[in-house]
Amino acid sequence: MGLNIGRKLDFLMRLSGTQNRVLGKALSFDASYVSRIRSGKRTLPRNRNLIIPIAAFFARSIDQESQTAVLAKRICPEEPWPDLVEERTKLLARWLADTKNIMDEDVSDLLELDIQANLKNAYKQEKPSGSEVVEFFYGNAGRRQGVERFLAEAYEADEQVTLLLHSDESMEWLYEDPDFVKDWSKLLMGILEKGGKIKMIHTLRRNIEEMMEAIRKWVPIYMTGRIETYYCPRIRDNIYRRTLFIAQHHAALVSHSIVNTKSAMVNLLIRDKSAVNALEDEFFDFLGLCRPLIRVFNTRNVEDFLHTYSEFTKADDNTIMLRSLPSRCTMPECVNESMAERIKHAIFKQETDRLCARFRSHLDKGHHVTEILQLKSIDVVRETLPPIPFRDILGQPELRYTVSELCRHYENIIEMMERYSNYHVFLFQSGDSMFDRKYLAPFDTSIPHMENIMLTVKEQTGVLMYNAGDRTTAFFTDDMESTLSFWDYLYRFTEGEDRKRTIERLKAYIEELSEGNTP
Repeated sequence: MGLNIGRKLDFLMRLSGTQNRVLGKALSFDASYVSRIRSGKRTLPRNRNLIIPIAAFFARSIDQESQTAVLAKRICPEEPWPDLVEERTKLLARWLADTKNIMDEDVSDLLELDIQANLKNAYKQEKPSGSEVVEFFYGNAGRRQGVERFLAEAYEADEQVTLLLHSDESMEWLYEDPDFVKDWSKLLMGILEKGGKIKMIHTLRRNIEEMMEAIRKWVPIYMTGRIETYYCPRIRDNIYRRTLFIAQHHAALVSHSIVNTKSAMVNLLIRDKSAVNALEDEFFDFLGLCRPLIRVFNTRNVEDFLHTYSEFTKADDNTIMLRSLPSRCTMPECVNESMAERIKHAIFKQETDRLCARFRSHLDKGHHVTEILQLKSIDVVRETLPPIPFRDILGQPELRYTVSELCRHYENIIEMMERYSNYHVFLFQSGDSMFDRKYLAPFDTSIPHMENIMLTVKEQTGVLMYNAGDRTTAFFTDDMESTLSFWDYLYRFTEGEDRKRTIERLKAYIEELSEGNTP
């Protein structure tokens, strides 16, 4: 029963894009318990009838035509999906409780097949009338329409398509409509799932808010490992701007503007093969002037990551870190030993010892190290904390702080602040302005593993961004313009240091966190 209900629950949550914490809150459950039910490690509690509440939750949250088509195929293939929520709830409840209806073991592959098969119908665009080889679209709304048609045609192609993308125009058209963001993300993912690839030339002369927003939206695309990113190091006037999106051998979307033109600029969707070939040549000529920009790491390129991570942590440099968990560099020996013993993993302790030694060496040499720490609410800490980063890349079991370990770590941070004048700590909580800014808000609910972002910037070395979550995705760049942009962005929040006040806040936080806790 446990494994079967887990597979069905996982299917519904993936189909609806529901996070563990969202369902947990609806059912008054811990998010980690929901995770264990999904994995089959736990079953539904015997003392509570949760089938009906679960069914009612998904009867309301699964309401898009593309979603209900997938669900109907699973549950009632011979009948249409009901319109009334009450009928949907009954149908889902019967399916969840039916122990004879076994969910396929490899549900992830089956779900991908369902979504992929349905994607074509969900986003199929009407072909232009006649034999038009050029279509015109105007303004931001027109560009969104043109991009959606451009991507839909690339998705519908009978062959694997490579997309060549570059734009140094304003990106307002892309992010001002949340529904459109979801649409183009699905289409891009559909193209990549069919074996397509993306070559993208990024524009670095954007403000930091745009950069953070762009990273946030592109995370799931980067995770596929089928995207190559570049930048042009040469100086450009940044006045005359251009967008060039090409689906190789198929079509191209082109536009121009002057600085941040607000007028209804024209966008051309071109299908003439000779014109598309000429634009491809233009793109590759530009690409020849570019350098690789962002390197993406996950479990598919572990050795490359370990080498980059080692060189990055060894670099003697001034450092600023933005973190939702304390750094392993400041982990006290007692916590390191406690965690290593709990997971029976000696390499964890050795790696932590190495990081701590390098960290102290940087400080002893006079480099400044600054941590900007998010203090999680007491309720969140007691309920569940994200796992320690990199455990999947390092081949380690899942590992989370206990409350007593977290308290001891914060105590060690206070001790280090008192010992090193060049070690600085700044605190922010969910009510502080820094956390509330839209470009530091939690990542999209469709990307739950990127909620707890970690950002480390070394002033003359590069930027490493990664997540504390079940699956690690890390981004690294040593481009100096990007590095200085991130450095300046974080540095703004480190002015007006009050070490005494920070230590007092940490002590009060530790005291509140320790109340009623049994080590």
